[in-house]
Amino acid sequence: MGHLEKNWSNWFSGGLLGQQLIRYLVLVQLGALVIMLLSQVLISWPVRMEQDEIIQLGRISGALQQLQIAMDDQETGLRGYELTRDVHFLAPFQTGSAHFSHTTAQLMTINHPASIKPFVDQAVQIGRQWHNEYALPMINSVAHDARVHFTTLDNAKHQFDRFRKAYSLVLLKVDNLIHVDSIRLKVLSVVSILIYALIAIAAMTLVTILLSRQLRKWVEPIITLTRAVDRYSKGDLHHPAPSYQDHTELGRLFTGVETMRVALLKQFRSMENMALQDGLTGIWNRRYLDERLALDVRDAIVSVNHRFCVFMCDIDYFKAINDTYGHQEGDRVLREVAERIQQNIRKGDVLARYGGEEFVIISYTDNRHALDYAERLRLSVRFVTVQDQRVSVSIGVAEYKQGETPKDILKRADDALYQAKQNGRNRVNFIA
Repeated sequence: MGHLEKNWSNWFSGGLLGQQLIRYLVLVQLGALVIMLLSQVLISWPVRMEQDEIIQLGRISGALQQLQIAMDDQETGLRGYELTRDVHFLAPFQTGSAHFSHTTAQLMTINHPASIKPFVDQAVQIGRQWHNEYALPMINSVAHDARVHFTTLDNAKHQFDRFRKAYSLVLLKVDNLIHVDSIRLKVLSVVSILIYALIAIAAMTLVTILLSRQLRKWVEPIITLTRAVDRYSKGDLHHPAPSYQDHTELGRLFTGVETMRVALLKQFRSMENMALQDGLTGIWNRRYLDERLALDVRDAIVSVNHRFCVFMCDIDYFKAINDTYGHQEGDRVLREVAERIQQNIRKGDVLARYGGEEFVIISYTDNRHALDYAERLRLSVRFVTVQDQRVSVSIGVAEYKQGETPKDILKRADDALYQAKQNGRNRVNFIA
C-alpha cells in the first residue's frame, strides 16, 4: 500500500506529466474565474449604460423645464412692461433672460441622444429668436414711447407659441425615451441574471471539456505512435514518427521512437545498397541495372523527350588473362576497368556489372553524341595493364526505340558488341 502511495505521489509531484496536469487544472480554473468576472463586467455594462442614459434624460428633462420657466418669466415681464410701461416689470424679464442663457449653456454640456438632439436645438433656437427678434425690439420701442405695431405683437405671439410646441414635443420625446429605457433596464436586469447563471454553468462545463481534451491530447498521440510503430514492425520505415513537442516523458518517448526509426532506416538502406552493389567492383549489379532500365523504358514511353542509349562493354581477351595470370589478377583488372569507366562517365549516367567481364552503361544521350562518348570511355581503359600489356575493351552502342522492352534494347546493344568483337575488338560499334 505504501509503495502504491509513493508511486502516485511521484507521478503528481516528481513526474513532468503530473506537474503539467496540476498546472493545467489551476490554469483552467483561473481561466474560468476570469471568464465569469469578465462576463459579470460585460453583462453589467449594458445595464449601466441604460442607467446612465436615464440619468442623462432626467437632466435634459429638468433643463427643459427650467427653460420653459425662463421663457415664461421673460414673456410675463415683457407683457407687463408693454401694458404699464413700468420698468419694474423688466426685472422678471432680465431674470428670465439670464436663466434662459444659463439653462441653454447647461443643455449644451449634456450628451443628447441622437433622436432628440435636433428637437432640443430647435426649441433653443426658437426661444433665442423670440428673445432677439421680438422681445428686445418691443422693449426698445416701449422705452422710446413708440407704439408696438399689431403685426409685431402677433408675430411675437406666434413665435412664442412655436416655442411652446417645440418644447412640448421635445419633452414628450424625452419622457417616451425615459419610459422605454426604464422598461429596457428591467428586462436587461432579468436577462443579465439569467445570462450570468448560464455563463457560470458554461464555465464549469468548459472546465470539464478542456480537462477531457487535455487528456485526449495525451492519449491520442500515443495511439498514433502505436500505429506508427506497427508500420515500422512491418518494414515501412519511410514515414517519420509523429512529433510531440514536449519535454515530458511523452516527448522523450516520441523522440526515442523517431531516433530508432532513423537508425533502422539507415541500416536498411545500407543493406539495400549492399544488395544492389557488385561485391567485387563496388558498382551497381545486374539487379539494379534491371530495375533502372525498366524505369527508363517506362519514362521513355510517357515522354518522347526521354532519350537514352545503352553501352555494352566487354574486356577483350579476359579469359586469357584469367587463364594466364590467375583469377586474382583477373579480379584486379575487373576492379580497375570498372574504376576507370566510373571516373569518366557523365554525372547521372549508370554503370553496372552485367556479368563476368561485361559492363553496361545507361547514358542519357542520343546517337549523335553516343559514339564519341563511348570512344572516350574505351580510351580511358588503356591505362589498365597486365604485365606491361594494355587492357582494352569493346563497346556496343544502341539507342532506345519506342516500343522496345528492356530485354530488346539490351539485345541490340549486345549485338553491336558482338559486331565490334568480330571486327577486331578494342573498338566501338553502333547498331541502329
